[in-house]
Amino acid sequence: MAHDVFISHSSQDKPVGDAVCAALETGSIRCWIAPRDVQPGRSFAGEITRAIQHSKVMVLIFSAHTNTSEQVLREVQLAANSHLHIVQLRIQDVLPNDDLEYYLSTPHWLDALTPPLEGHLERLETSVKALLDMAAPEPAKGTVTPAAPSVVSSAERSSPSDASTAKEPTVPVKPTRATPSQAVLTPITSIPPEETKQTPPERTRWIAAAIGLLVISAVAFFFVLLPRLRHAAVRNNAGVAAIPASPSIAERSPSVTSSAVPTAAASAASPAVGRGGGIGRNPSFAFVDMDRIFGQYWRTKEEEAKINEAKNAAKKEYDARAAAYKRALDEINVLNRQLDAPALSADAKTQKAKERDDKIANVKKMEREINEFRQTREKQLQDQVLRTREAIVGDITAKINELGRSEDNFIIDSSGNSSYGVRFFIFAPTKADMSDRIVSALNDHTMTAFLATRGVRMAVIDMNEVFIRYHQTKVAESKINDAKSAAKKEYDTRAAAYKGAIEEINNLNKQLAAPDMSADAKIQKLKERDDKIANVKKMEREINEFRQTREKQLQDQALKSREDIVKEIVDFINRQYIKDRECIVLDTNGQSVNKVAFLVFWRDLPNLTDEVISGLNEGVGGAESATRSVLAYSDGRRFGLIDMDRAFKALPETKQAQAKVDAAKKKAKTELGAHPDASAQAAKDKEIQSEALEKRRMIVNRIATDVSSVAKIRDLDVIFDGSGKSLNGVPVIINSTEIPDVTAEVIADLGGSE
Repeated sequence: MAHDVFISHSSQDKPVGDAVCAALETGSIRCWIAPRDVQPGRSFAGEITRAIQHSKVMVLIFSAHTNTSEQVLREVQLAANSHLHIVQLRIQDVLPNDDLEYYLSTPHWLDALTPPLEGHLERLETSVKALLDMAAPEPAKGTVTPAAPSVVSSAERSSPSDASTAKEPTVPVKPTRATPSQAVLTPITSIPPEETKQTPPERTRWIAAAIGLLVISAVAFFFVLLPRLRHAAVRNNAGVAAIPASPSIAERSPSVTSSAVPTAAASAASPAVGRGGGIGRNPSFAFVDMDRIFGQYWRTKEEEAKINEAKNAAKKEYDARAAAYKRALDEINVLNRQLDAPALSADAKTQKAKERDDKIANVKKMEREINEFRQTREKQLQDQVLRTREAIVGDITAKINELGRSEDNFIIDSSGNSSYGVRFFIFAPTKADMSDRIVSALNDHTMTAFLATRGVRMAVIDMNEVFIRYHQTKVAESKINDAKSAAKKEYDTRAAAYKGAIEEINNLNKQLAAPDMSADAKIQKLKERDDKIANVKKMEREINEFRQTREKQLQDQALKSREDIVKEIVDFINRQYIKDRECIVLDTNGQSVNKVAFLVFWRDLPNLTDEVISGLNEGVGGAESATRSVLAYSDGRRFGLIDMDRAFKALPETKQAQAKVDAAKKKAKTELGAHPDASAQAAKDKEIQSEALEKRRMIVNRIATDVSSVAKIRDLDVIFDGSGKSLNGVPVIINSTEIPDVTAEVIADLGGSE
């Protein structure tokens, strides 16, 4: 059944929801309410999603139950993403929780706190009808009817008194985006006409027709012909020599808009027309370098000083415990030498042996206490670091959101690295980097609005594929393997010498156990053994230091080689494609800490992977390749988001896979026993982990496949994982507004539930 209003309510407020539905439908307002209108045999989540997307107004029955309802929160989120007017009928005197307030901060309340409820439903009906009257009539299927904007001269715009000279009442138009000044529940009244000089009606009609024709022609060219020209240029880049484009199109600079005064270009760039609607099309981008901001924030240095003080205090206490432990060991060694003295009487030996055993027991206790102290303090320091970091990141994020504007569709951390240490955004527009403004706002309280950019050149590349296939990678790997072999050879030599020294000590112990050894010979053997024990301890320290030093050297060498190769790749991309211009290049293989690709879906963007590999290996160098791709522009594309974490948790396969993994762990514990062999335990853990990763990979692939299908249906060109976090633990997308979210739709398609 076609409907205009979606009624959202907690299941515990169903009687009120039914009463509201009956009152509105009595007034000829078509409503959709669950569970009445859920089609039998169809997914409940999918039905909810489709019903909201086909509505014009949402009526939210607000009560204390609403605050605790996850289902209502999801419905409100969907309504906000679909740009529905949200009418809140408050039946209890409670405030919305933080999650709901995020979506309900703009609309007005409609209180229905005092009984009877029927007395408030008439006002609700009036408000809903006013909002429905504001909605533009839907065009017939198969046609696109762009609305002609009013043409007003600059003189008219600057004169407030001219508003009263309009010949006809102004017609309310449904806005594309809710703004703080928009009175959602209050009907917009027309301005009454005043007596003015009349223009002949026929002449007025001819002028209006001419203006309308010009506007429609311009709109048709901008939204139909121009994107086709750009798309054609992008799709003809595979192995074909690029045709230099007109400077007015190909060499134009991306538009930069300020939060303080939105420019006309920015306003004209995102109307809700064209294929797939305006939401998510030609978004604005602002970037911040979270690592740099974190390092330059005054609070970071202050908190680092506190943490260093705590570390120094912990080290001081640890050193004191270690010194006491060493003294106790020295005392035991002295007692051992005294016990070996041949002149010691039996009673004295018994007394010394008891004293030594007591000290050994105390040393073991000290060992446990030192280990527990170290583990406890390490955890305390780690927790302190994490809490401090979260608080500082919270400060920075709050300041970003404060300075960012609602029109900034994406605010992105350009410093975010993927799980293999390469940035998600290989290149990002420098003019849209707001890091300095955030640092100034945090340190100096200098508040400067954001600048965001639109119409940016874009491309993608698989950095992992390029890294693997670049010939310099194999050269670097060969050098590192040679260094590893040399280190292993030296380590084996040291270990063999250590093993030989241990065998010599064991032989001396056997000789000392001989009953016929003279006292002088025993003293000599004891001294020889003690010297060898001291030498073995020295060898242990040297071997440990060697291993740690060489491991660090090899790690540093591998890291330096990797950084150098990545820099070579990035420099090549800059010389060949970017040329220090304002561009976005995304790594298609970049995975966030949840092991999911940040760029979940993309199409119609030039992929530079094969060209870059060929250019690097064939020595193109600084010369331009004749077949290099032409970067596409973001204003011809529509962007979307999905919460991959949320989708993953909602699928039934995830719960089934987790149950199988838990069962495998339980079975392994039974098979290995209470005291399993370390190697057997490690092998079993690795086996279970591999199975779990494979199950996860299959589920993620299933989600990604459905995202691709949804993207084509919704006409989306690029979809990011909104839940993706970089290695520094910060979300890649700090904030996003006015971007379609396909999470609920994907969950519904795959039969998931939340």
